Amino acid sequence: MMMFLTILGLVTLVPLILGIRKLAGDRWQVLASIPLHSNPDGTWEAGNFTWYGFISASAYALSVSVLWILLLALEFQFSEAVILITAVMAVVIPSSRKIAQWIEGRKNTFSIGAAAFVGMILCPLLLFIVSQLELYGRPLPILEATAAFTIAYSFGEGLGRLACISFGCCYGKPVDELTGITQRIFRPLKITYNSMETRKVQYDSGYSQRPLVAIPAITAVLCTVTGLISTALFLSGKFVFALLLSLGVTQIWRFGSEFLRSDYRGDNSISAYQWMALLGLFGAIVFVSSVSTTGVVPDLDNALTMVWQPGPILVTQGLWLFIFFFMGWSDVTSSTVSLHLCRNKVEEAV
Repeated sequence: MMMFLTILGLVTLVPLILGIRKLAGDRWQVLASIPLHSNPDGTWEAGNFTWYGFISASAYALSVSVLWILLLALEFQFSEAVILITAVMAVVIPSSRKIAQWIEGRKNTFSIGAAAFVGMILCPLLLFIVSQLELYGRPLPILEATAAFTIAYSFGEGLGRLACISFGCCYGKPVDELTGITQRIFRPLKITYNSMETRKVQYDSGYSQRPLVAIPAITAVLCTVTGLISTALFLSGKFVFALLLSLGVTQIWRFGSEFLRSDYRGDNSISAYQWMALLGLFGAIVFVSSVSTTGVVPDLDNALTMVWQPGPILVTQGLWLFIFFFMGWSDVTSSTVSLHLCRNKVEEAV
């Protein structure tokens, strides 16, 4: 188990460190520009694929990879896991946009908080339904599997926040507007964007060049470390602790951190996302009090053997591609591309 946790820690924490250090730079918003049609002056109007989409897709893929391993460690069959993962993603992914549109009144927006809330409701319900079907002549370990989903969510929330740094969304308040102990705490935990007008932090609030509370970076580290600790608890058979830790830390932090954010999340002093976090956490406590563990012992070796089969790999790759195109194509930016010939390279001798 220690080897697995060490590798998982490296796979998650190294990108976090690099992302927090680099992604606020101007070059890390647009990943690629695709020429769409030419202009009379020879330039091309182009659409943009963003690092936001690339990072979000990678966060989803890693989150689902962890989920595969944890579910297979509970002796889920591949078909059972596919049904659950596909059903959850089919609802959660579009809800990340639909609920955010409803709350914020904007067409081109996403919300991890909205997706998480829907997932918190949907996962236990789906597990109960699939368990009642008894596809393999046995009920499913509902509480244990719910813990697997909440742990996977912790990783997705953590790594997904790097996408927020890239796009300049979910940004904190200016540090110089804080007072007292709050300012002393968060002055070292700041992030500063350059003057790139295509980032939300600039076109919504004009906060370029101002040190801001690094909410996405703090969230990324906190949720990822929580995911790692919760995974260790899960693999040790402490499913209730794993579930409450992963969901408790992420949702309490979501509620509290929004008081330190400056981006628009509705007109109320306590946002809809904060209410969702509290309701989800309350529901988890009720759920844990109502459902018993089954005594299943996680089999990590079996899971690591099964996860390298073509099925889980292809499903995860397909999810990555879908998320990249769904969240990566920018509707709020465009590009003008100028192509030219490098004559010196054409005539360069060997």
